[in-house]
Amino acid sequence: MLISLFAFLVGAAGPANYAEMPFDLGPAPVTVDLRNMLREYVVQRSCQALDEMAARRRQAFDSGQWQAFRGWADTSPANLPYDIAGWAGTDRWLAYVTAALDDPVFAMRVRDGLAAIEYLRSRPEINGSRIVIGGHGMGGVVALHVAAIDAQLKPGHAPCPVFMNRPLASFEVLATSQANAWPHDCYVPGVLMRYDLPELAGELAAPVLVVNPLGGDAKPLDNDTIDGIYPRTEHLTVRAGLAEDAAHAAVLDFIKKSTAR
Repeated sequence: MLISLFAFLVGAAGPANYAEMPFDLGPAPVTVDLRNMLREYVVQRSCQALDEMAARRRQAFDSGQWQAFRGWADTSPANLPYDIAGWAGTDRWLAYVTAALDDPVFAMRVRDGLAAIEYLRSRPEINGSRIVIGGHGMGGVVALHVAAIDAQLKPGHAPCPVFMNRPLASFEVLATSQANAWPHDCYVPGVLMRYDLPELAGELAAPVLVVNPLGGDAKPLDNDTIDGIYPRTEHLTVRAGLAEDAAHAAVLDFIKKSTAR
Protein backbone atom coordinates (compact mmCIF):
# COMPACT_ATOMS: atom_id res chain seq x y z
CA MET A 1 0.00 0.00 0.00
CA LEU A 2 1.21 3.52 -0.70
CA ILE A 3 2.07 4.60 2.81
CA SER A 4 5.23 4.92 4.82
CA LEU A 5 5.23 3.40 8.31
CA PHE A 6 8.04 4.48 10.62
CA ALA A 7 8.63 2.64 13.89
CA PHE A 8 10.78 4.76 16.18
CA LEU A 9 12.06 3.08 19.33
CA VAL A 10 12.17 5.23 22.43
CA GLY A 11 15.37 4.53 24.31
CA ALA A 12 17.22 5.79 27.33
CA ALA A 13 17.95 9.06 25.57
CA GLY A 14 14.21 9.82 25.57
CA PRO A 15 11.64 10.12 22.80
CA ALA A 16 13.32 13.17 21.27
CA ASN A 17 15.97 10.85 19.85
CA TYR A 18 13.77 8.90 17.45
CA ALA A 19 16.73 7.33 15.67
CA GLU A 20 17.98 5.42 18.71
CA MET A 21 17.31 1.67 18.60
CA PRO A 22 18.61 0.30 21.92
CA PHE A 23 17.82 -3.40 21.48
CA ASP A 24 20.22 -4.25 24.31
CA LEU A 25 18.01 -2.47 26.86
CA GLY A 26 15.32 -5.16 26.81
CA PRO A 27 11.73 -4.76 25.66
CA ALA A 28 11.36 -1.14 24.58
CA PRO A 29 8.40 1.13 23.99
CA VAL A 30 7.75 2.14 20.42
CA THR A 31 6.10 4.98 18.54
CA VAL A 32 4.55 4.36 15.12
CA ASP A 33 4.44 7.57 13.07
CA LEU A 34 2.21 7.32 9.99
CA ARG A 35 3.26 9.53 7.09
CA ASN A 36 2.80 9.80 3.35
CA MET A 37 6.47 10.12 2.43
CA LEU A 38 6.65 6.80 0.57
CA ARG A 39 3.43 7.53 -1.31
CA GLU A 40 4.79 10.89 -2.40
CA TYR A 41 8.08 9.25 -3.41
CA VAL A 42 6.30 6.62 -5.50
CA VAL A 43 4.12 9.20 -7.19
CA GLN A 44 7.14 11.39 -7.87
CA ARG A 45 9.12 8.51 -9.36
CA SER A 46 6.16 7.41 -11.47
CA CYS A 47 5.87 10.91 -12.90
CA GLN A 48 9.51 11.14 -13.90
CA ALA A 49 8.85 9.06 -16.99
CA LEU A 50 6.31 11.67 -18.07
CA ASP A 51 8.59 14.68 -17.62
CA GLU A 52 9.94 14.65 -21.16
CA MET A 53 6.48 14.15 -22.62
CA ALA A 54 5.08 16.95 -20.46
CA ALA A 55 7.90 19.26 -21.58
CA ARG A 56 7.09 18.56 -25.23
CA ARG A 57 3.44 19.20 -24.55
CA ARG A 58 4.16 22.56 -22.92
CA GLN A 59 6.40 23.52 -25.83
CA ALA A 60 3.67 22.62 -28.31
CA PHE A 61 1.09 24.48 -26.26
CA ASP A 62 3.26 27.60 -26.02
CA SER A 63 3.81 27.57 -29.77
CA GLY A 64 0.07 27.37 -30.41
CA GLN A 65 0.24 23.89 -31.90
CA TRP A 66 -1.84 22.23 -29.20
CA GLN A 67 -4.74 23.46 -27.06
CA ALA A 68 -4.74 21.58 -23.75
CA PHE A 69 -7.95 20.87 -21.86
CA ARG A 70 -7.62 20.24 -18.14
CA GLY A 71 -9.86 17.73 -16.44
CA TRP A 72 -12.66 18.21 -13.92
CA ALA A 73 -12.32 21.96 -13.30
CA ASP A 74 -8.77 21.90 -11.99
CA THR A 75 -7.02 25.24 -11.83
CA SER A 76 -3.56 23.95 -12.74
CA PRO A 77 -2.25 21.58 -15.42
CA ALA A 78 -1.96 17.91 -14.54
CA ASN A 79 1.20 15.95 -15.28
CA LEU A 80 -0.58 13.47 -17.54
CA PRO A 81 0.02 12.52 -21.19
CA TYR A 82 -3.24 14.19 -22.20
CA ASP A 83 -5.61 15.88 -19.81
CA ILE A 84 -8.97 15.43 -21.49
CA ALA A 85 -8.94 11.68 -20.79
CA GLY A 86 -7.28 12.00 -17.41
CA TRP A 87 -8.79 12.83 -14.05
CA ALA A 88 -6.36 15.69 -13.43
CA GLY A 89 -3.92 13.94 -11.15
CA THR A 90 -2.72 10.59 -9.82
CA ASP A 91 -4.10 11.13 -6.30
CA ARG A 92 -7.54 11.98 -7.62
CA TRP A 93 -7.61 8.96 -9.90
CA LEU A 94 -6.55 6.63 -7.07
CA ALA A 95 -9.14 8.14 -4.71
CA TYR A 96 -12.06 7.81 -7.12
CA VAL A 97 -11.23 4.37 -8.47
CA THR A 98 -10.53 2.77 -5.08
CA ALA A 99 -13.71 4.30 -3.62
CA ALA A 100 -15.71 2.96 -6.57
CA LEU A 101 -14.25 -0.49 -5.88
CA ASP A 102 -15.42 -0.18 -2.25
CA ASP A 103 -11.85 -0.29 -0.94
CA PRO A 104 -10.74 3.35 -0.63
CA VAL A 105 -7.11 4.37 -0.20
CA PHE A 106 -7.90 5.49 3.35
CA ALA A 107 -8.97 1.94 4.30
CA MET A 108 -5.77 0.55 2.79
CA ARG A 109 -3.71 2.87 4.99
CA VAL A 110 -5.60 1.80 8.09
CA ARG A 111 -4.96 -1.86 7.27
CA ASP A 112 -1.26 -1.06 6.81
CA GLY A 113 -1.20 0.51 10.27
CA LEU A 114 -2.92 -2.49 11.84
CA ALA A 115 -0.42 -4.82 10.18
CA ALA A 116 2.44 -2.69 11.53
CA ILE A 117 1.09 -2.91 15.09
CA GLU A 118 0.63 -6.67 14.77
CA TYR A 119 4.19 -7.04 13.54
CA LEU A 120 5.61 -4.89 16.35
CA ARG A 121 3.84 -6.98 18.99
CA SER A 122 5.43 -10.10 17.53
CA ARG A 123 8.95 -8.74 18.06
CA PRO A 124 10.71 -9.76 21.30
CA GLU A 125 12.57 -6.44 21.54
CA ILE A 126 9.28 -4.48 21.62
CA ASN A 127 7.14 -3.97 24.69
CA GLY A 128 3.71 -4.53 23.17
CA SER A 129 1.93 -2.75 26.02
CA ARG A 130 3.84 0.49 25.42
CA ILE A 131 3.05 1.29 21.78
CA VAL A 132 2.06 4.83 20.80
CA ILE A 133 0.47 5.53 17.42
CA GLY A 134 0.50 8.96 15.83
CA GLY A 135 0.75 10.98 12.69
CA HIS A 136 0.70 14.38 11.07
CA GLY A 137 -2.12 15.67 8.88
CA MET A 138 -4.20 12.77 7.58
CA GLY A 139 -1.59 10.44 9.06
CA GLY A 140 -3.03 11.37 12.44
CA VAL A 141 -6.54 10.50 11.26
CA VAL A 142 -5.27 7.13 10.06
CA ALA A 143 -3.55 6.60 13.41
CA LEU A 144 -6.80 7.28 15.28
CA HIS A 145 -8.61 4.63 13.23
CA VAL A 146 -5.78 2.15 13.70
CA ALA A 147 -5.92 2.57 17.47
CA ALA A 148 -9.71 2.33 17.61
CA ILE A 149 -9.91 -0.81 15.47
CA ASP A 150 -6.93 -2.42 17.19
CA ALA A 151 -8.62 -1.89 20.55
CA GLN A 152 -11.65 -3.86 19.34
CA LEU A 153 -9.65 -6.60 17.62
CA LYS A 154 -7.24 -7.06 20.54
CA PRO A 155 -9.27 -6.51 23.73
CA GLY A 156 -6.59 -8.29 25.76
CA HIS A 157 -4.02 -5.59 24.95
CA ALA A 158 -3.89 -2.12 26.47
CA PRO A 159 -5.28 0.35 23.91
CA CYS A 160 -2.60 2.39 22.18
CA PRO A 161 -2.33 6.12 22.96
CA VAL A 162 -2.69 8.36 19.90
CA PHE A 163 -1.28 11.74 18.92
CA MET A 164 -2.57 13.77 15.99
CA ASN A 165 -0.55 16.79 14.89
CA ARG A 166 -2.36 19.26 12.58
CA PRO A 167 -5.04 16.72 11.64
CA LEU A 168 -8.30 17.26 9.83
CA ALA A 169 -10.65 18.22 12.69
CA SER A 170 -13.67 16.30 11.42
CA PHE A 171 -15.15 14.80 8.28
CA GLU A 172 -18.13 17.15 8.69
CA VAL A 173 -15.80 20.17 8.53
CA LEU A 174 -14.32 18.74 5.33
CA ALA A 175 -17.72 18.10 3.78
CA THR A 176 -19.14 21.54 4.58
CA SER A 177 -16.10 23.71 3.91
CA GLN A 178 -16.36 26.18 1.03
CA ALA A 179 -12.64 25.77 0.34
CA ASN A 180 -11.07 22.32 0.22
CA ALA A 181 -7.31 22.01 0.57
CA TRP A 182 -7.15 18.28 1.40
CA PRO A 183 -6.42 15.47 -1.09
CA HIS A 184 -9.36 13.61 -2.56
CA ASP A 185 -8.40 10.38 -0.81
CA CYS A 186 -9.31 12.03 2.50
CA TYR A 187 -12.98 11.52 1.68
CA VAL A 188 -14.42 8.30 3.11
CA PRO A 189 -17.71 7.33 1.40
CA GLY A 190 -20.67 7.27 3.80
CA VAL A 191 -18.61 7.94 6.91
CA LEU A 192 -20.86 10.68 8.35
CA MET A 193 -23.82 8.31 8.44
CA ARG A 194 -21.91 6.30 11.05
CA TYR A 195 -19.47 8.47 13.02
CA ASP A 196 -17.08 11.42 12.89
CA LEU A 197 -13.52 11.93 14.10
CA PRO A 198 -14.25 13.81 17.35
CA GLU A 199 -16.62 11.02 18.46
CA LEU A 200 -14.00 8.39 17.69
CA ALA A 201 -11.32 10.31 19.61
CA GLY A 202 -13.64 10.81 22.58
CA GLU A 203 -14.64 7.15 22.85
CA LEU A 204 -11.15 5.66 22.67
CA ALA A 205 -10.20 4.26 26.09
CA ALA A 206 -6.64 5.55 25.80
CA PRO A 207 -5.00 8.97 25.92
CA VAL A 208 -5.53 10.98 22.73
CA LEU A 209 -3.68 14.22 21.97
CA VAL A 210 -4.94 16.51 19.19
CA VAL A 211 -2.60 19.38 18.33
CA ASN A 212 -3.64 22.32 16.14
CA PRO A 213 -6.62 20.71 14.34
CA LEU A 214 -7.36 22.12 10.88
CA GLY A 215 -10.48 22.93 8.90
CA GLY A 216 -11.42 21.96 5.38
CA ASP A 217 -9.21 24.75 4.05
CA ALA A 218 -6.26 23.24 5.99
CA LYS A 219 -6.08 26.33 8.19
CA PRO A 220 -6.17 26.31 12.02
CA LEU A 221 -9.61 26.47 13.59
CA ASP A 222 -10.47 29.05 16.22
CA ASN A 223 -11.04 27.98 19.82
CA ASP A 224 -14.82 28.47 19.70
CA THR A 225 -15.12 26.15 16.71
CA ILE A 226 -12.87 23.59 18.37
CA ASP A 227 -14.90 23.69 21.58
CA GLY A 228 -18.03 22.96 19.56
CA ILE A 229 -16.46 20.01 17.74
CA TYR A 230 -14.61 17.95 20.34
CA PRO A 231 -16.29 16.31 23.34
CA ARG A 232 -14.94 16.79 26.83
CA THR A 233 -13.67 13.42 28.02
CA GLU A 234 -11.08 12.18 30.49
CA HIS A 235 -8.72 10.79 27.85
CA LEU A 236 -8.97 13.46 25.14
CA THR A 237 -6.72 16.53 25.13
CA VAL A 238 -7.01 19.19 22.41
CA ARG A 239 -4.38 21.90 22.16
CA ALA A 240 -4.75 24.67 19.61
CA GLY A 241 -2.78 27.73 18.62
CA LEU A 242 0.63 26.21 19.34
CA ALA A 243 3.69 27.35 17.44
CA GLU A 244 5.59 24.65 15.57
CA ASP A 245 8.22 24.18 18.28
CA ALA A 246 5.59 24.10 21.02
CA ALA A 247 3.51 21.59 19.06
CA HIS A 248 6.55 19.36 18.59
CA ALA A 249 7.34 19.60 22.30
CA ALA A 250 3.74 18.72 23.18
CA VAL A 251 3.89 15.58 21.05
CA LEU A 252 7.21 14.50 22.55
CA ASP A 253 5.92 15.08 26.07
CA PHE A 254 2.83 13.01 25.25
CA ILE A 255 4.98 10.15 23.96
CA LYS A 256 7.21 10.29 27.03
CA LYS A 257 4.28 10.15 29.43
CA SER A 258 2.45 7.49 27.45
CA THR A 259 5.45 5.15 27.30
CA ALA A 260 6.32 5.62 30.97
CA ARG A 261 3.35 3.58 32.13
